[in-house]
Amino acid sequence: MVLTRSEDCKELYSIAVLFKTSEAKVRMLLCETNLKSYEFDDRERICETLMKASRAIVEKTATESHVSETFEDTCIKAVCYAHIRDDGLSGVVYVQDGYPEKVAHSLITKVLDEFSEKVPKDQWSSAEEEKAPFENLGSYLEEYMYQDEDKDYDNEHRTKRMKNTMKKLKQDQDEMIMQLHSNIDAVLQRGQDINGLLDKSEDLNAQSDKFYMKAKKRSQCCVIL
Repeated sequence: MVLTRSEDCKELYSIAVLFKTSEAKVRMLLCETNLKSYEFDDRERICETLMKASRAIVEKTATESHVSETFEDTCIKAVCYAHIRDDGLSGVVYVQDGYPEKVAHSLITKVLDEFSEKVPKDQWSSAEEEKAPFENLGSYLEEYMYQDEDKDYDNEHRTKRMKNTMKKLKQDQDEMIMQLHSNIDAVLQRGQDINGLLDKSEDLNAQSDKFYMKAKKRSQCCVIL
């Protein structure tokens, strides 16, 4: 996938997943960066700066907290958004000023939710630093790398939610139609079975009548004798 950037797009510089232990120690589980707009020789230093700042923001922030603040260093100026969950799992992103705040918070939530589903909790404190077994962080970075500053994300979210609702209604409708057809087939099948039983019943009645007539004649013969 080739990403294109318009003049109104703002950049996502980095995204990190960290774990804050019960002793308030912070472990860097994973980190991905996008520093293409900076000089090559400066990228390593900026990466180290962002990782250090990410640790610091998680370390000083209480659990069950969200953070939004401006970050400025000699090598980079950015806006920091962070989530520190009640279980200690934390997400930190650094973005260009003007990057949509709602998109940043949504990104952190998605990453942490998927990470907690795919990586067992007992590995959060034991996984090697920066090498947690989670392969999708780079994909998230690529997907959210550039965002339009003035884009109406609320309207986009409503439209997407409406499409999902309509899709779910269509699926429910299709399932109901399939179930209705199945019920009709079952009723028709039972109708065939009932018709067969009625035919058998009529045959039995006819045989019963014949047996009764024969028995009656024999009874009359016995009385005459």
